[in-house]
Amino acid sequence: MKTLHAAKPIDAMPNTPTKCQSLADDLSRKELFFADLNAEYGEATGIEKSRLFYLMRSARAQVAQARAALEQCVNPPPPLPDLRPTDVRIQWHADRSGFDFAILVHNDGAPVSGPFKITAAVEYSDYSQDPPLDVFRSQDFIVPAAMWIQPGDTYTSEYFHNVPFLLRPGTAIASYTFYALVDADGQIRESIEANNNLQVTKLLKVPRIVIPPVGPAKTG
Repeated sequence: MKTLHAAKPIDAMPNTPTKCQSLADDLSRKELFFADLNAEYGEATGIEKSRLFYLMRSARAQVAQARAALEQCVNPPPPLPDLRPTDVRIQWHADRSGFDFAILVHNDGAPVSGPFKITAAVEYSDYSQDPPLDVFRSQDFIVPAAMWIQPGDTYTSEYFHNVPFLLRPGTAIASYTFYALVDADGQIRESIEANNNLQVTKLLKVPRIVIPPVGPAKTG
C-alpha cells in the first residue's frame, strides 16, 4: 500500500467554530485516508483489489459519519421543548361532596405554545352497590395557540369538573388514581417524547378548609 498523506487540520474553513475544530481535523484525516485507498484501488489487481474494495467501503462510511458530526457541531439543531406532567391540582367543592382537578405540566426545554391536547382521566370506586363499581372517566383539553409555556414554567390545565367524593362505608379516606397524557396527538416535537405520561394515586379525605377556586388556567 502506498504511504498515506499526512492529514492536515482544516484551518482554512472560515465557518468552523473553535469547538468543532477537532471534528474538522478528524474529517480531514478520514477523507485523506479514503483518497489514498481510492488511488491505490485504481492501480491494484486481483485479490489486492478485493481487499481494498472492502477497506474503501468502511472508510467511506467513516467519512460520512465524521461529516455528519461536524455538520451537527457547526449547525446544531434548534433546542426543543420538553413537556411533562408532574402532578394534579385538586379544588374541592364548597360542600365537600366532590372536587375538580387540573393537570400540572412542566416545560424542561425551549419555549412552546399550543395548540396541543392534554388528556386527563380519573379512576375511583363507587360504593353505592355491592360489589363496588370501578369508574373511569376521561376528558380532553386543548391548550390554545396563544398560550406560551416558557422554559422552567409550569402550566395548569383547565379543570376536570365534578368528580364525586365517594367513601367506603365506615371509612374517611378514599383512593383516587389520576392519569394524564400531554400532547396526546403528538403535535409538538420534543427533546424527550417518553415522559408525557402521568399516573398518580392519591388518598383523599375531606379538607377542614376549602380554598376558593384559583381561576383560569395559567403558567407559573
